[in-house]
Amino acid sequence: MSREILNPRIKRIILHIGLHKTGTSSIQLSFFRAADILKEHGVLYPTSWVSPNPWSAQHDHFLYILFKEDITYYMRNIGFSASRIAEDRQAGEGKLMEELRTTDAHTVIISSENVSLFEDKDLHNIYTFFHTHFDAKIDVFIYTRHHIEWTRSMLQQLVRQHHTYQSAWPYINDHAAVVYTSIYQRCVTIFGAHNTHLRTYENLVAHPKGIIAGFCSDIGIDIDTEQLPKFTINQSMTQFAIDICDYINTHEPLNTNDAINPKRKIGDNYPLTFIRGPRFEIPASMMTQIEDFFAAYIATLYEQFGIDYRTPRASSNTDASYFTLNDEFYESLTKAYTASSSVIRSLIIGYLHHAIHHEVRLRDADRQLFLQLIPNLEQIPATSS
Repeated sequence: MSREILNPRIKRIILHIGLHKTGTSSIQLSFFRAADILKEHGVLYPTSWVSPNPWSAQHDHFLYILFKEDITYYMRNIGFSASRIAEDRQAGEGKLMEELRTTDAHTVIISSENVSLFEDKDLHNIYTFFHTHFDAKIDVFIYTRHHIEWTRSMLQQLVRQHHTYQSAWPYINDHAAVVYTSIYQRCVTIFGAHNTHLRTYENLVAHPKGIIAGFCSDIGIDIDTEQLPKFTINQSMTQFAIDICDYINTHEPLNTNDAINPKRKIGDNYPLTFIRGPRFEIPASMMTQIEDFFAAYIATLYEQFGIDYRTPRASSNTDASYFTLNDEFYESLTKAYTASSSVIRSLIIGYLHHAIHHEVRLRDADRQLFLQLIPNLEQIPATSS
């Protein structure tokens, strides 16, 4: 293979590829906002390649359009036309090549958890690009997380985005089969065992100086992370809030006919993050299925890497347990309702009616309070939006 070295000063390429729900968004946003500080330490976090999604600071968009051979699902998911993709591909490649060609950095960090979804041929395309253009060591960093907590976090994220409980489970099973239990070995095959590094989310968050310091320590970057901004991304939502999201996505889906539902907007359920109450948990009835699904991989993690996820982290709630709802919950629900659009407001009311008649975890006293709350909520004036 002929090689055309783009920048001999670059000696190391770091590919940070997830997994999802392992602190990637916080790391990416911190590095993006501190790109100039990183450059002072010889580290480039390319800013020309950051996703067009305003809530994201990862490099997934251009990794998809430059290296993934089949982007049909990706195009449908983000709503971009073929012409827009072609324009972005040309502009993105030019901007990145210029940024890489002119940098004085010795280390480049590329970060996108969505790369963990790539097929082997796509991963090989990434390897070929960087191997062809740089005389540099290519290190791949993958973070794993306890399977119960990972599943809980994934399920919550999917439902708060646009899935229902029913549609999210098959996605999680497919995702786990393709990514969680296989991505390390696939990267070893393509990038080499010495260049593929498996770390744990648990150790990352346990670092005494926080997740950013933990990540820098893992990848071998010597920098005072007190200089870097810290962010908390993808904040958790409570059980009740996620149940409302499930109801909303069931009755008024965000996506209809491969397009955004005209009655909905991306992020229009954000006010539901205000709702306080019990932590979101996986239904207890799913625990055995999850443990069985991950059993072989959990054994491999322990036997080959000493990562011990053998102890189940069962949900603190059972399917039969009651919600514990207090004044803080009712105040936060009113706050969420007040900040919501008219469509989301009507769906919140719909869910409350549904819960009164069908939610087995709701105490009788709260059913009565819901009946009193509904007319009070409906009297709240509409927001200007």
